[in-house]
Amino acid sequence: MEYNPQNTTELIDAINNANGIGGAHTITLKSNHLYLLNTAEDTLDANGDSALPLITASIHIIGNGAILKRADNAPDFRILRLGPWAADVVIEGVKFLNGKLSVTASHGGAIKNEGGLTLRDTIFEGHLAGENDSGGYGGAILNDGILTIETSNFENNKSETLGGAIFNVLGNSLTMTNCIVRNNLSESGGGGIHNDGSLDTTGCLFTGNESKNGGALRFGGGSAIVDKCTLTENTSNNGGGAVYLSPTYAYGTIKINNCRIYSNVSQNKDLFDFYNDNTTIIVDARNNYWGTDDGPSGTPDDLSPGSGDSVSDGVEVDPILTTDEIPQEIGAGDDDMICHAPANSSNPIGLQNGEKRLIETDLSVQTPAGALTFTRYYRQSKQFDSRFQFMGLGWTHNHAFDLVISGTSPNRTVAVGTPSGGRLNLVETSTDVFKAEAGSYASMEIVSGDHILTMQDRTVYTFNSSFEMISRQMPNNQVWTYTYSNGLLTSVADEYGRGLQFAYDTGYLVRVGDHDTNLTPGSLSGRYVEFEYQNAKAKSTSEGDILATDKLLYKVYDVYQAAKSAEQKDPWTYIYYGQEVSETETEQLNWLIERISPIPEVGDDPITLERLQYVDDHSEIVAVQSTSVDEESTEFNLVPERAYTVEAEVTVNSGSVTMSVTGTTSFDVNSTSGGSQTLSTTVSSWGSNAITRRHKVIIDGADTTVQSITVTETDPKFHTIVQERGIVGTADPLQSTTFVVQPNGRAETRENRAGYESTHLFDRGLLVGQEVMLEDGEKLVKSNQINFDFRSDVNEDANGNITWLNWSTDGRTLDSVTDALSQTTNFTYDDQERLVQSSDAESRKSTYLYNANERQPVNIMVSGGSAVALDINGGMEVDADWSDVEVSSVTHARVDNMGGEVDSGNYAREVNADMQGDGIQSQGWTAQNGLNYLVSARVYVQNSGQTVKMTLSGETVSALSESYGEWETLRLVYTHTTTNEVKYLQFLAQEGAADFYVDSVHLVEVSDPLSWQAYLYDSYGRTVSEAQVDVVDGVTLNLTNRTYGTSGNGNGLLGSVIVKDLIDPSNDISTAYTYDSVGRVTKVQKSSMFGSCDVSYTVYDEAGNMVASICNYDPGIYGDPTTATAAADLYGQVEDPNKNQVTTHVYDTLGRRVATTRNAGTDYAGPGTGFVRTSRTVYDALGRVIRTVENYTDTTDPADWVWMTDHWEDSSSNIISHGSDLVENIVSDVAYNARGLVRMRRDVLGNVSLFGYDDADRL
Repeated sequence: MEYNPQNTTELIDAINNANGIGGAHTITLKSNHLYLLNTAEDTLDANGDSALPLITASIHIIGNGAILKRADNAPDFRILRLGPWAADVVIEGVKFLNGKLSVTASHGGAIKNEGGLTLRDTIFEGHLAGENDSGGYGGAILNDGILTIETSNFENNKSETLGGAIFNVLGNSLTMTNCIVRNNLSESGGGGIHNDGSLDTTGCLFTGNESKNGGALRFGGGSAIVDKCTLTENTSNNGGGAVYLSPTYAYGTIKINNCRIYSNVSQNKDLFDFYNDNTTIIVDARNNYWGTDDGPSGTPDDLSPGSGDSVSDGVEVDPILTTDEIPQEIGAGDDDMICHAPANSSNPIGLQNGEKRLIETDLSVQTPAGALTFTRYYRQSKQFDSRFQFMGLGWTHNHAFDLVISGTSPNRTVAVGTPSGGRLNLVETSTDVFKAEAGSYASMEIVSGDHILTMQDRTVYTFNSSFEMISRQMPNNQVWTYTYSNGLLTSVADEYGRGLQFAYDTGYLVRVGDHDTNLTPGSLSGRYVEFEYQNAKAKSTSEGDILATDKLLYKVYDVYQAAKSAEQKDPWTYIYYGQEVSETETEQLNWLIERISPIPEVGDDPITLERLQYVDDHSEIVAVQSTSVDEESTEFNLVPERAYTVEAEVTVNSGSVTMSVTGTTSFDVNSTSGGSQTLSTTVSSWGSNAITRRHKVIIDGADTTVQSITVTETDPKFHTIVQERGIVGTADPLQSTTFVVQPNGRAETRENRAGYESTHLFDRGLLVGQEVMLEDGEKLVKSNQINFDFRSDVNEDANGNITWLNWSTDGRTLDSVTDALSQTTNFTYDDQERLVQSSDAESRKSTYLYNANERQPVNIMVSGGSAVALDINGGMEVDADWSDVEVSSVTHARVDNMGGEVDSGNYAREVNADMQGDGIQSQGWTAQNGLNYLVSARVYVQNSGQTVKMTLSGETVSALSESYGEWETLRLVYTHTTTNEVKYLQFLAQEGAADFYVDSVHLVEVSDPLSWQAYLYDSYGRTVSEAQVDVVDGVTLNLTNRTYGTSGNGNGLLGSVIVKDLIDPSNDISTAYTYDSVGRVTKVQKSSMFGSCDVSYTVYDEAGNMVASICNYDPGIYGDPTTATAAADLYGQVEDPNKNQVTTHVYDTLGRRVATTRNAGTDYAGPGTGFVRTSRTVYDALGRVIRTVENYTDTTDPADWVWMTDHWEDSSSNIISHGSDLVENIVSDVAYNARGLVRMRRDVLGNVSLFGYDDADRL
């Protein structure tokens, strides 16, 4: 039965009813509703009462994000208990809160399971099992049955004895997949889980858990498989910060493999983070990552100690995983895409290592494959890399890839260098066949000397035998071709004559232009950018040498400036450390420290876009505490290669005291005779085996007062970076940000902007979280868990809302997403990794159908119920599954692409039918009563006067062909209303003989069809038609066709869009597009009775900015305008005053639009004769809009206007007029705070709106 309880009483009644009736039941809770629990219904369990009735039936509870919470003032009880007869209970989408047990032997603070239970998308938070020495197992759950948990979260639960989150009883089974176990506590063992039974956990995160033994996991018996999990920052007060094996352990084996185990803490330094306290059992802990590439420290059985988390004897760890190198992937598009882009600040600073980065796009040409751009990349850390030197140290561009092969076949490796500085690494799996390492899904083959690299999205990069990239083929089959001369890239071109050209001087790139550009010195013309260099400062380091003859990219002349005379050119300028005599810090030589813009407008000063200062040899206080004698201070990490100064301010009244670092006597300091004094010791060059150790400072002594303890950490590779932005002249910067980065130690970076600090957290070099501490002490945390395939599988926002991403076993496809309300969307793929179906939380299904070898769906069908695509060999790629329907004579055969008769893929079905009724039919399928069958197919009738009918065997429903000599689409919808029977899809001759082809057949079985969209594509994957189809009868409701240019400037680009009127073709609406030589739309012409602009025309400047747009364009005897002035002059040249309505735009040299004039070229005399209207825009030095002025009619600079209590004034104290009708010079102001957030808006009347934010930038 089904129940929909709206409150707690109805929920209790539903469970009681289900128990009484037996059988299977579904209880659907009210979405996001709080079911508050005040009393206990189940009071018969010696281990504690339960709020809900004992469950004995098979019940499926669908939570929809509902909350089951024990009321704060209620008696102590758990939430629910399952009896041993409840063999099949499923609970999903429920949040369990505040369960509490305090009786003797209090077990299972939220749930006690004695039956068969599956938990999915659930949250357990704030539960307690046992207090005041009552004893308690399983802070959230005690499992004494069969328990399966998927995508669930356990946080802040506590048990007084064992199993802070879960206790698994001897002889019982616990399976966990993709769960988070965080910040749970047990007094004796297993801060996360204590296991005595059978444990199988995959893809889970254990972090922040704490216990006496086994911060994350404690094993007392049974067997365990822990696979692909992360155990980090768990703590034991004794031994086994991550894992503890009891000395009395028996009954089975423990396998912990493919996990990441690092930064766990054992307070007893003589014990271990992974501690086997059993003398007879050997733990299999092979193929794990221990936080460092040299493996775990301690005394593992089969490996010399490294510097990661410590491991005891009785543990096998060899081989280990080393995953410091972040796999990176190139993707489709103009600039290189890596699978895991490094985290940057908003004006990019590499957040983990403080590296300066830049991405600047200088040129763009529109192609059918997308924008073909020239984009510069700067990576400060790549100055010693030869790939980043031909544009000045650290610079490269988005078309500069390289490929390096190492080793000998069949054990070679390949490294593909990307413009962003990443590396895609592949290994040879068989001769000339390569597969990418974890985190990428690329593959490569060597064929006839060419190296063909294929990405997961089907983008193909081809490198020749000289390892030069010679082509890039997009997933839609469009190709860009690369040409070289003497090893230097000279051009990139699409298939239609568009592209980029490159020119060099002594090996350095000096100019880049589009395909129409002449880059020959002395004959320069067209759109191009130009580069100027200066000499670098020589330095020698362990990474390599830089010579004084090496170059730095000094000035960039954009398309505005490059063609000007030398006297008029105004560049974008790059300043590097070391160019000034006073700049002598060797490590910083040639680092980019300043960027300066051209002068925005006449009379302005250039803008210092960014200025950087680096502070090295940095020290910071990592622990401060006032403490009593014999008490320990706060914790601090000892990180390799750093020094620590420990100081204590003490007053010795009698005797003497000793200050020491816990866990060692090497740094003990004794006091002198009595009185106030400072005890100080230095812990320098801490050994590499201590990277995960945490220690404390203690004072031992007699009659002594301790004023404070201070621990200062000094890191020679520790950077403080001050980034100042938006500086004009000697003014203060508009924004200043300080980054404290720790590139060789803790994976965190602190960012301070205007006094507000946040901490960025990293895992394997990837940004995985951000912490913000609020003034009231609240900590907001955003986190992102990365799995072993380097996929994000758990995202948590600052409000604690969790999104689960479930990936396929191989990590290639996203199988489902579950949001914070426990609503799940599922995805299904075919063997080509094309999405074939998605199903949302409301059970709506979207089904995607594809033709053979195409990546885009030709049909998208949405249904409210089931949807199944039936396999009838519709692509004709297999010579099977079709048979004759023969009245007289018919032949059919699979044919290849010899005569262009294939619609999609490589084959079609050719049919020669002698008379009406002859044809072919598919294999049979069983039509189900009450279900709908949506059918589409492509047919090609060869001769005039012949017709083909698509139908179903024994049915009258059909679709007839209407043309010949071309492919057309047939569709029908059939609803089966009788008992189940076998049906066949048929293609038959109608009205006599017929010779025809059939291809691209799709048949979908659907309940409750909601919508049907259909598409057709050309060989380049471009949409040529899209239709909305009626799900009742298969009739086309609306149709849009597209054509593409075949010559001239529009070659390969969208030529026209025709919206068909299926009743009256004379009402078709067409839109035609005309282009300039670089693929920009210049003219749009519509055939429509609606709208005000039948023909529009656009004028661009050199940089591609739109400087004029013309509505109802009609140049008459005049040519197409090429400037804004020429466009404005067209008004009035044609008698019709509605023709050539012009809007012009003005830009400063930074490309910012500063003025827009509507009705340009008309007279400003009165209604009916024009009304020129100009608006002005004012920017600050960060490029933010700070003022707009509508209907600007003044002559002074609006940037200088000031609000004076009740009016606006210019810089000469003249009052700004708003005209007699008060519609002129309408001012709107915006001001920003130091963090870059809007703090004030002012309107023309001076009315002000103020905005305030908390420390997390929340309004």
